[in-house]
Formats: sequence, structure tokens, C-alpha cells
Amino acid sequence: MDTGPLLMVSDPVKVQLNEPLESLVSDREKLLRVAEEHQNQLKEAGDWKIFPMTIEMIARGRFALDEQKRVYVDGQPVPRGYRKA
Repeated sequence: MDTGPLLMVSDPVKVQLNEPLESLVSDREKLLRVAEEHQNQLKEAGDWKIFPMTIEMIARGRFALDEQKRVYVDGQPVPRGYRKA
């Protein structure tokens, strides 16, 4: 489990269900399959894009943490994580 401060936030991924949620909830196997598909989409559209940028920004010294582990980018606070503009 990741327990560190939130450095960077990816764009959201739209949740699209091919059948009603009630139907998925009643079929655990289907529900888990849909959840895994969305998790994979989030990795591709989000994590795989922001991870390299986050590492580069760390290497360039753009991120900083204070004593309370609040995150700053280029000296500016980003309490909910940095989002690429």
C-alpha cells in the first residue's frame, strides 16, 4: 500500500459500464473483471504518463516536502497533488 504524500495526479478516467451497476454487484466475477479493466485503463491513461514526469521532476528538485510532509512544486503548495496544466 502506498503511504507517502501525493505528488502528482493524473487525469481521471471515465467509468463506463456495459450493464447496470445492480447487475454487476450481484455477479462478483463480472464486477471484479470490470474493476480490473478500469484499473488497467487508469494505469495506461494516467500512471504510465505521470510516473516518468514525476521522476523527472524529483530529479530536477522541483518537489519539496515540509516538516508536516506537505508537498510543494517550485515553492508553491500543492495540497492535492500536482496536476499537469
